[in-house]
Amino acid sequence: MKTKFSAMCTLVTLLAFGSAAGGARIVSWGANDHDQVSDTPTGPDYQTVAGGRWHGLALAADGSIVGWGRDNSDQASGAPAGTGHQAIAAGELHSMALAADGSIVGWGYGGGNLSDIPTGAGYQAIAAGDWHSLALAGDGSIVSWGADGNNQVSGTPTGTGHQAIAGGSYQNLALAADGSIVGWGVLKRARLSATPA
Repeated sequence: MKTKFSAMCTLVTLLAFGSAAGGARIVSWGANDHDQVSDTPTGPDYQTVAGGRWHGLALAADGSIVGWGRDNSDQASGAPAGTGHQAIAAGELHSMALAADGSIVGWGYGGGNLSDIPTGAGYQAIAAGDWHSLALAGDGSIVSWGADGNNQVSGTPTGTGHQAIAGGSYQNLALAADGSIVGWGVLKRARLSATPA
């Protein structure tokens, strides 16, 4: 049974549980002030989820995207149509998807989060913070864009070979080629200073 999860900040956590039939269903709980719990999609055909501040995204088995929750900037309803998407990410008011060719599609609101999305194809992963975003290129280099008030963009590590990325509200993590964890951005409450060596 494969489990994937995503946190909608501290408001809602989503889990996709594998079923005996091979699909996955989504279970959510927590605050529901924008229907981010009560509008959770039903059915057994999801492969992963992403949580924004007050909205959620689900990637169906066919690569189509479903959004729900707060939608004041089309961050839920603006998802691209069609199938074949590989990954999803959600920030405060913006959302992103990784298309089948590795290109990045964004929707919602977010200033530079949308206007500065890198062009081209071949990206292998995406991640979103509240007001910034990240992408992992095919060579393991990291591209970041959007708000940079806490060095969450300018502090991005250089070099290649990174294996995974994750975005937080104002901080990010990357898994380096040697298995070490690199963190950058805000250092409040030991979020990054306590990163394991």
